[in-house]
Amino acid sequence: MKNLILVCVALCIPSVLLGQLAFDATAVEIDAGFGAEQLTHDFTFTNSGDYPVEILGLSSCCGFRTADLEKRLYEPGESGKITGIFTVGGRIGEYRNMITLRTDDPENPSQVLQMTIDIPRNLTLSHRLLTWQRNGEPTGQIVEVEFHPDSPYELKDVEIDGENFRVEVTSDEEKENRYLLEITPTDLSESNMAIIYLRTNPEPTNRRAFSVYTYVR
Repeated sequence: MKNLILVCVALCIPSVLLGQLAFDATAVEIDAGFGAEQLTHDFTFTNSGDYPVEILGLSSCCGFRTADLEKRLYEPGESGKITGIFTVGGRIGEYRNMITLRTDDPENPSQVLQMTIDIPRNLTLSHRLLTWQRNGEPTGQIVEVEFHPDSPYELKDVEIDGENFRVEVTSDEEKENRYLLEITPTDLSESNMAIIYLRTNPEPTNRRAFSVYTYVR
């Protein structure tokens, strides 16, 4: 499994001052490497004012949560952190997650912290759905399968869940990690369907994300 690559880039000017609590950054971008199960980021801050500030509560959503606070009351000059935790699971693509911070600071009782997370796709398919007309020509259609260069997956074979389709798999000579699937129906006399599953090493946790749907209509 590839090592996790975690890169945090601040989207705001450092030391964002909103009320008494000055954050180093209130928004970050994180690129998740393959195999990441959980991502974390510490939003660090300092009480830059002249009176104590108490954190009253934190709320988050969309697979996002926060670690328990080390403390809730911060005297002038004291520093602390709010740790955002994102569970990757089977998610892919970009996710924008927010923490809403409530304090007793009368100047700014509510603040929002944001993590934008980019989870790479293991592979891309040029087509997820192929169709043919009944009683038409049984011509083959090509699906390009391209694995991300850092993906741990390698294509071994395909599995056809259904009847009356055949699949020929070839490696693309022009680009590494890319394959061509030529899918051809063997009978167009009646409506039919099949699912073409990609068999990989290691096996995917979500087989449907590694599949192509075929229909005779």
